[in-house]
Amino acid sequence: MANFYFLLLCLLELYPPVKTPGGFTSMLTPLLFVIGVSMVKDIFEDRKRYLSDQEENMRNARYIGLGSNVITDCKARDIKVGCFV
Repeated sequence: MANFYFLLLCLLELYPPVKTPGGFTSMLTPLLFVIGVSMVKDIFEDRKRYLSDQEENMRNARYIGLGSNVITDCKARDIKVGCFV
């Protein structure tokens, strides 16, 4: 929502009767700051999610084959829906 607010202010700066003394640049700076902080936060969250997924995929698991009663030990990443690789 903050991004939309600053974007709206930047667009209003392009309309001459609404111009403020700081101009377009004074409105663009907070917008770029908010977007930059959001990007950095998303990078850290995505990295954390990636590492969590890798840890989960390396867990030991047991697989019971379809149509048979054979239990196989494997890594969770090797189990696919409906088939065993």
